[in-house]
Parts: sequence; C-alpha cells; structure tokens
Amino acid sequence: MAELYRTTAGPVAFIDESYREPLNSDERPFYSMTAVIVGRDQGALVRDVLMDIPGSRYWHTTDAYRTPAGKRVIKKMIDYIAGAAEFNIVTVQTQIRRDDPGMKTARHECLGALTKELTRGASENAVRLLVVESRNANVHPGGDADDARVIRQLRSAGSIDRAVHVHHTSPGK
Repeated sequence: MAELYRTTAGPVAFIDESYREPLNSDERPFYSMTAVIVGRDQGALVRDVLMDIPGSRYWHTTDAYRTPAGKRVIKKMIDYIAGAAEFNIVTVQTQIRRDDPGMKTARHECLGALTKELTRGASENAVRLLVVESRNANVHPGGDADDARVIRQLRSAGSIDRAVHVHHTSPGK
C-alpha cells in the first residue's frame, strides 16, 4: 500500500459496500457503495484513529450494530469522519433485482457509477487510486476479476482516465 500511496499524486478513495438482500418480506433490497476520499498522506493517520476507536484491528459494522456498545463505537467513528472537513464522502445506491441473486449486476452498477464520479477531473486533486476490499472468493468467485472487468470497460469507453487504478486488498491491510 505504501508504494501505491507514494506513486499516486492525488487523494485516495477507500470504498466499501453495504446491502440488504432480497428477502421474503416487505423490506426493500438495496446495494450501495460508499467512498471516503482521503489525502494520500492522511491514510495512515485515519486508519490509526479508526482502529483506536474500537481498540481492535478487527471491525465489522454489521456485527457491531447488534450491541449497544458496538453502536456507541459506530457513532464515535461517524463523528470522527463527519468532523474532519478534509474528507469527502460519496455514496451511490441501486436496487437489487430478484433476478440478480449474487448481486453482481447491482455491484457493477454501483462500482461503475462511483468510479466515474470519484475520478472526474484532471487536476492534481483528482482521485486516481481506489482501494476496495477484496471479495470473499468462496462467496463471490471471480469477484475481484469482475470488478477489474468493469474498470476496463469504463476505460475502453473513455468514461474514466487511463491512470485510474483500483487496488483490491484484505480488510487487515
């Protein structure tokens, strides 16, 4: 990661997903992707602060939300991010159709829309590095390769700059 930070000129976008799968209930399914844009020199500080808040390297918001203590930690994290004026947060969302059981189409829609929005512009402040959590290969075989295919299609269509780099990594990194 340090090499990627060193070689990118602009800020870095850290991307994560959230979704509610279609169930046999009246809940409305959705798929969303959110990016937090951080100055390339701020990534280590932000990561350290966000690890200090829960006091652990492991964090999963879905699990934490199930307990009152976890909800308090979530609020502290949100307050930290929201209070930092130098961060930008961008979210895109789509519906999950019942004929999209692996949510592959929904993910492609969100990743494409988010990447185009994040990487607009040509100045030194334009995002050219996107860091995305690797997909669990047991649950989503070929998931990272599918994401790479979406990015290649955006490049080929001229929808994003050729210098845009998407790096998949494990949550621990």
